[in-house]
Amino acid sequence: MQRRSTEEFDFPYVVKLLNGYMWAYYGIVKPNSILVATINGFGAVLELVYVTIFLIFTPPKTRAITATLFGVLDVVFPIGAVLVTQIFCNREMQIDVSGFLSLLFSVATYGSPLSIMVYHI
Repeated sequence: MQRRSTEEFDFPYVVKLLNGYMWAYYGIVKPNSILVATINGFGAVLELVYVTIFLIFTPPKTRAITATLFGVLDVVFPIGAVLVTQIFCNREMQIDVSGFLSLLFSVATYGSPLSIMVYHI
């Protein structure tokens, strides 16, 4: 923050926020998993703060790209995932689908810093 530059590393923050959302949802859907929901809900709140700080300090062009990424990955997709699993899945399938999505986004979270390499190629 001293340099007042985000250096265009937006993707890891956005993916980590999505990961927190999905694990929190999994913790809510799965019985006796309140700890999973609270820990990841807290992590999602922290990531939301990070994304907000990123949007404040990023240049306008990057802000538009990050806001679009945020809108699609962190607003539209979680709402869609929750609605689809709530409407079309029974309780066991909700647990399986939300757990699988959470697993995928955990892998994406650890791979997302590699997106920085795209800027340097």
